[in-house]
Amino acid sequence: MPALSLGAQALDVFHISRDLVRAVEAARIADTDLCDHATVAARSAFLSVCEGLPHEEAATRWVCLERARAAIHHVLAVVDLAVAIDDIEAGRARAVEALASKMEAMLIAIQRR
Repeated sequence: MPALSLGAQALDVFHISRDLVRAVEAARIADTDLCDHATVAARSAFLSVCEGLPHEEAATRWVCLERARAAIHHVLAVVDLAVAIDDIEAGRARAVEALASKMEAMLIAIQRR
């Protein structure tokens, strides 16, 4: 069955946010609590982007995208802690951090429009 096609799916930030979820899950953070936090935060960022992008009203879009940015920071904090306690491979941590940084830059650019 083909995936539901939404207008937001044409935007790069949609794909990057989905890739962030995949990267967090692929990172296999050893500590289950930290892994759960990172996974929930990455999914929240993706879903907030999906919720915010279709809104025509700037204030509503801004709130959703701010929620996505907060979730990105949560992901980054968890990954930073996982690196500090040696619960994630460095290469996987860098992959998550790169996607999170790219996603945040895209969200900031969208919010400035």
